[in-house]
Amino acid sequence: ADMANALADDAWQMRVITALLGLGLMLLLSNWLELNKRLGSPKATRVVKV
Repeated sequence: ADMANALADDAWQMRVITALLGLGLMLLLSNWLELNKRLGSPKATRVVKV
């Protein structure tokens, strides 16, 4: 992000775009980790043993 900002001469548009890209990437990563947690532990989803 810093490199992109420097290349664009610190234009505020570039700062906003890189901030949004970073945010989107973090959201994607957190969702993927959450999904992996659910898929990796079948015990958490199926606790119906009576």
